[in-house]
Formats: sequence, structure tokens, C-alpha cells
Amino acid sequence: MKPFQIENVVNNIKNEFPYYSIHVKLIIPKLLANARNERDFYILLELAKFNSTRNLINKILKKDTDVIKNLQNIIKKRSNKTLIKRIYFAIKKLKSNKTIN
Repeated sequence: MKPFQIENVVNNIKNEFPYYSIHVKLIIPKLLANARNERDFYILLELAKFNSTRNLINKILKKDTDVIKNLQNIIKKRSNKTLIKRIYFAIKKLKSNKTIN
């Protein structure tokens, strides 16, 4: 992400930051460093809030890859309905321009 995008993200999440679990707080710098844009960051942040999906972030995060495409590949390979619902919810929430809590 570009510096101005990182600044926008930080300003957007600074009020919610104290309420995140320690695991989410620790992964935020990695998300900022590896996400290609704000949309990807917010989707990954939403997924990082759950233990079951936090481990998938390492598979999704690769330099110069499309997060949405990687999520779709994971959905095709997995049959876990809860995981699929969380991924779709994160994408839907972002598209509806709601703040991701």
C-alpha cells in the first residue's frame, strides 16, 4: 500500500484498535505491509478477527497477489461453511461501505 493509504487505514481503525484482541493487534502491521490496497487490508482484518481464519491469512498474503482471487480459490478447495460465510460476509461488508468492526 502507498503511504497515504496506510495513513487512511490507521485513521479509520485507531478508535477501534483498543477493542481488538492481542492476536489481531499483532497481525495488523503484517497486513499493512503486505496488502495491496485498502480493500484487501479490510477484508484480511475482518478475517483476522477469527481464530479459524487467522491462519489462512499467511496463505492469502503473498506479494503482488490478488486477495479476492486467493479467497475464491480457498472457497473452492474448502467445504467449511462457516469459513465460507465469514469470507463472503467480509467482502459484502466492505462492498456496502460499512466500517468493519
